[in-house]
Amino acid sequence: MSKLFENSWTILTNYDGSSVSYTATVAKDGIIAYQKYRFRLTATNAQGTSNPSAEVILSVAPVPSKFSAVTKLQGLSSDTSIMVAWTNPNDVEPILGY
Repeated sequence: MSKLFENSWTILTNYDGSSVSYTATVAKDGIIAYQKYRFRLTATNAQGTSNPSAEVILSVAPVPSKFSAVTKLQGLSSDTSIMVAWTNPNDVEPILGY
């Protein structure tokens, strides 16, 4: 793991070395919310260590905030439809869908 635009790499020492997934966290690995990181993998066997995989760039972001109450737009509703509206959460990361 490496912060984006840094030249040094950090080995995730809490990884058990045998699982095919790992969750990097603030507590275990010191990652910082909204910071972008580069990840790459190597494999090791009795013959040695492979070249690193291609890098992937990821960032840490919390899930979206709770919405305010959903409201019914009475003037735009009818006996066959209900129009509802809400306010977007005020989050740093953009909402990608509902």
